Amino acid sequence: KFVSFVGAWCESLTGQTALGNGIIQATARTPSGGLVVYEGEDNWFTDGPNAHQRQVFDLELKQNWAPDGLPCTVPASGISLAPPSQTQPVGGTATLTATVVDINGTPQPGVKVTFQITSGPNMATHNGTDMSITNASGQATETYSSAVTGTDTWEASFTDSLGQQHFSNDATVTWSDQPISAAGVDFSATEGQPFAGQTVATFCDPSATSTAADYSATIDWGDGSSSPPPPVTITPTGPAACGNTFAVSGDHTYKEEGSYTVTTVITDVDNTSNSATVSSTASVGDAALRASCAADPFSTQNFSGPTATFFDQNSFATRADFTATINWGDGPGSTPGTVSGGPGSGPYTVSGTHTYASTGPFTITTMIKDDGGASTTATCEIVVAAFPTSNGGTFVVGDLEATGTSASLLWWGSQWAKVNQMSGGPAPNSMKGFAGFEDMPLPSPLPSLTKLCGMSWTTDTGNSSPPPASVPDFMLVFVSSHITQNGSVISGDIKQVIIVHNNPGYAPDPGSPGTGTEVIPVCAIP
Repeated sequence: KFVSFVGAWCESLTGQTALGNGIIQATARTPSGGLVVYEGEDNWFTDGPNAHQRQVFDLELKQNWAPDGLPCTVPASGISLAPPSQTQPVGGTATLTATVVDINGTPQPGVKVTFQITSGPNMATHNGTDMSITNASGQATETYSSAVTGTDTWEASFTDSLGQQHFSNDATVTWSDQPISAAGVDFSATEGQPFAGQTVATFCDPSATSTAADYSATIDWGDGSSSPPPPVTITPTGPAACGNTFAVSGDHTYKEEGSYTVTTVITDVDNTSNSATVSSTASVGDAALRASCAADPFSTQNFSGPTATFFDQNSFATRADFTATINWGDGPGSTPGTVSGGPGSGPYTVSGTHTYASTGPFTITTMIKDDGGASTTATCEIVVAAFPTSNGGTFVVGDLEATGTSASLLWWGSQWAKVNQMSGGPAPNSMKGFAGFEDMPLPSPLPSLTKLCGMSWTTDTGNSSPPPASVPDFMLVFVSSHITQNGSVISGDIKQVIIVHNNPGYAPDPGSPGTGTEVIPVCAIP
């Protein structure tokens, strides 16, 4: 056994053998890892032919000498292995150098050196079969690579001419994953619209044996949500100058437009210290709006109802996201519209009320705006018409005359009964065209225009209201298929309601006929 203690030179060693006890040698380790052995009486134990003397030297080589780097210049004989430790990336190479010298420090060429891993992940493939011959400098090298992480402990040895084996100091090689390099990938999206397989980052692993399964990744989408779930996908994209490259992608839906910072963390599943965090920018645009006209193509002068319907491609939209204005087509200004419907993509409806000062065709323009900046417009072409009287009393034409748009009609005059042919037979000659509703007035307030079809009208020749002194430019007119007279009361059905654009020349005298052109039907029944 050996007992070490500090001496005046480097380090003194006492030992006990079969020959006796006492100070055997003074020793130290050089900065390069070599062992210096010096015996105070200038006797080298390794010179002797006896095995126990060589054994003393070999045991000294295996001591954990300290401190390192003492100023000793006398070289040791035997075998050393360098560097004592090193770290290399997986897939790279590591080289160890064994140096063999004699007791005078002279390099020994032509010595067969055996290299062996005594512990570590590559021990099975380097189990003492690796050999090399020392060169003129007394050096033999071992170079190898590793596909896995871990620490290999190496030992080198040679056998002298007496058959005694000499072992070097241990040297370690630590294999670590090569650090990955990564970069974020900017992308664009649309609010409310899901996207799948969007690439947010790429990375490169210098190891040629790396696969996508070696890594995991998470994505923080910057809007308070992250993936997984749903799972993040890592896809190989091929070899490159940097190594094997991969893409990180995920699925997501942004609820609102804006710019979001996306953070992607990529981690080696076997070595969590080998990770990379990168950022990218998601530019999320406002979803498009799509609108269409919702108004009927006709109206009285008091308009009330929907003017537009619209949809938002953002499935997370709410009614509060929108504002609307309506230009009624009879002046430069607009009024606010009321938005209803939702939530989600829609449909949404814009409604409003307006009073027209005159009749005729008008263009209603509805503008819808989203709080994110998107907008859309719906345009309606309508014809505003009016009854010539406040109670709904108006003029009548025969159903065989109201043949459609652009039909020329006589709705008042002494020749009315002859001109207006009806499918239900001729009208009484006393009918001049005006239905005053004296005996059976329409409900008050008047029902909606489309509900008038299917009702009936009356007028009383003996107690009739006089026709109005004037008529509107665009007038609501009844279409009848049959008209009967019972005493002084004339009655007819309302098979259609149409709008007629009147010609000039009307007067309440039957000798001043009222004529016009059919513009558009309002309602009809079979």
